[in-house]
Amino acid sequence: MTSTTEPSQRGGINVARLLMSFGPLMFLALLIVVFTVLKPSFIDPINIFNIMRQISITGLIALG
Repeated sequence: MTSTTEPSQRGGINVARLLMSFGPLMFLALLIVVFTVLKPSFIDPINIFNIMRQISITGLIALG
């Protein structure tokens, strides 16, 4: 008789999969933190509004 063993599933966190899924979001959060430390007015609501307004057209085109 031949016995086959199935690969065991480990219950830990798969770091590579986590980075693939949330890597761009974590990078964006890191950029926001760095820019806020370098220039505290970066996180000002008026600046955030201007950034959102500037990327809105590109975002709409990207969505199709």
